[in-house]
Order: sequence, then structure tokens, then C-alpha cells
Amino acid sequence: MKLSLFLIIFVGPGWCFMTNQLLQYHVIDESKSWDEAQEYCREEHSDLATVRSMADMERLSQDLRGREAWIGLYREAGGSRMWQWSQPEVQFNESQSDWDPISKEPNDVGKENCGAVRNTLKWADLSCNRTTPFICYDGENAQMPLLM
Repeated sequence: MKLSLFLIIFVGPGWCFMTNQLLQYHVIDESKSWDEAQEYCREEHSDLATVRSMADMERLSQDLRGREAWIGLYREAGGSRMWQWSQPEVQFNESQSDWDPISKEPNDVGKENCGAVRNTLKWADLSCNRTTPFICYDGENAQMPLLM
């Protein structure tokens, strides 16, 4: 799945700044633990998927086809216990999260420190050792000034 996002900022007379951000997600239909999935994604793509908006989740729904899958969400077992994305340059924003309210996620039943998206497109915390399909992310940023 490929998504192109264009942002145009007008800087002054005759100039604008354009950012082209290409996002590509890959649903991998192999069952792996969260660590194994991250290793695979970092070798074959960029990383486990970072969900930047709920629009991203809606776009993924067709590719998930009702399956549960790992995303790049985790928290350190002995650390601050704060959720974070596996891509270090992307900060987790709780206001943009979509935890499953029915099962009161994140519920941390049995040391659940890794995040997945359910077939309902809601997020869940799961044991990192559980094996499930996963979503990888490819990202590329291109910026260019344009004379208009």
C-alpha cells in the first residue's frame, strides 16, 4: 500500500516549499514475536509500522483482512512504562492512540509490553512473545523548493 502526501508552504512572492512524504506499508503474513517482526522489518524495510494518524489505520484495514498484526508500539518492561514507537525519531502521542475500549486496553494482563492492531482496527497490548503477523513500514522523505 502506498500513500503520497504533499505539503505546500508558500514562503514569499514566487517561492513555495514542497514536501513529498511517501508512506508504504507491508502486511507480512508470517507469525513472529514482536522482536522477530521488528528484526525482519528493519532488515527488509524500515521498521515496524508507525501509525501517524487514524487515517493510516483506515488505509491498512483493507490489507489486514480481519487479522491481528504487530505495529511498532512498545514499552520498556523495567523502565518508565511509557508507550513509544520503535522509530526513535517519532514520538508517541497518547491523544492519537486508538486503544480498544471494550477490553480496556492497554490492560497489561500478563506483562503485555508490545502493541498490535486488532481486526477491529483498535489497538491492544500483547505479550511480546506471542506470535502474530505484522506490518512493516517504508518511509522516504523528499523536499524540494519550487519557483512559482
